[in-house]
Amino acid sequence: MPYTPDGGWEPASGEHFARLSPSEVADLQDYANENPPPPNELGAHPVAQAIWDAFYPRRRAVVSGFGATPEVIAHYLPSNYRVIEFLEHDKVLIEGTDRMGWTLEDYIIPRLASGWYVCKEVEVP
Repeated sequence: MPYTPDGGWEPASGEHFARLSPSEVADLQDYANENPPPPNELGAHPVAQAIWDAFYPRRRAVVSGFGATPEVIAHYLPSNYRVIEFLEHDKVLIEGTDRMGWTLEDYIIPRLASGWYVCKEVEVP
């Protein structure tokens, strides 16, 4: 990842990683896994956050159902997903990144369905 003129890091993107060897990519993936952004917080180290975002893109979903409040839905989520906001009556927006088996389609949607909540993925802006 190139430096910016002020000595900081330029945000990572897929094009930066296209120039890396497979061993360099593996090293960066190991670094990202060892230094994930803190759950339910903002402000991770910018390099770790850039690497994490490049390999593990953010995903969002709207959860709806009777009694869907941020407090209730948060109990269904693993640490790599969090409640973003309460949209309207019985609708909650969640966001996170898939890690290992803790994925939106394989874990979160079925887990929410066990509580009779509907979860639909939406685009991340």
